[in-house]
Amino acid sequence: MAGEGRSEPKRREIEELARAWGQLLAREAFPEGVGLDTDLFTMEELAVTAAKALVRGAVQTMTGDQTETLDAQRACPSRGKVCRL
Repeated sequence: MAGEGRSEPKRREIEELARAWGQLLAREAFPEGVGLDTDLFTMEELAVTAAKALVRGAVQTMTGDQTETLDAQRACPSRGKVCRL
C-alpha cells in the first residue's frame, strides 16, 4: 500500500500531538478539574466521542485532498476500463 513508508519519527510526532490534544480536551471538559463524582465510564465516553470526531476530521481531510488529485477519467480498479468520474 502506498504511504506505508511513513517514518517512525513522524508517527511518534503525530501521536504526541494527539496526546496533547487529549490533554487540552480534558482541561476544556473539566476546567475546574475532574471531581470524584465523575466516573471512569463518563471520562471514557467523552474521550471516545472526541476520538471519533478526530478520526472523522482527519479522514475527511485526507480523502478530500486525494479527490483533488484525480483526473476527469480513471481506470476502474476491478475491470480496468477507463470511466468518467
